[in-house]
Amino acid sequence: MSRTVYHVTLSENVAQILEQGLIPQIGSLASACAEVENRTFFFGSTLAIEDALSGWMGEALAYAERLCVLSIETEGIELKHDADYELYSTAPIPPEKISVIVDASLPGFTAPGFEHLAYIAMTDDDLSERQA
Repeated sequence: MSRTVYHVTLSENVAQILEQGLIPQIGSLASACAEVENRTFFFGSTLAIEDALSGWMGEALAYAERLCVLSIETEGIELKHDADYELYSTAPIPPEKISVIVDASLPGFTAPGFEHLAYIAMTDDDLSERQA
C-alpha cells in the first residue's frame, strides 16, 4: 500500500536532495536529541508538521530563513517509529520518491492542496508586509 509522508528541510538543501535523494544522517536537530543512528525523519501528516513548527521544531529552526516541505512516496520504503508523532528511515530515499510541496526559495510556490502550509515559506519580511 502506498502512503505519503513529509520531510521539512532548509530550502538551501532542496537542489541537492532532488539530485541525490535523502541520505540518513545525524543532523543538527538529531544531535541535539543525542541520536546515535543515521536517520531521516518524517511527519505522517501536514497537521504534525504544523504542530512541530509551532513548537519544538520551530524553536530549533528559528535561525532558518527559508524552509521547504517535501512529500515522500513511501511505496517500497521501510519506515520505523519510536514515537507516535515521528517516522524515520535508516535507508536512503531515492530522488524519484521526493516532491516539493512548499519551497520558500520559489516565491509563492505551494503545490495544489497544500496552500494551508504556505506560511512555512514566508520570511519575516513577508509576514511584516502582511501585517501592515
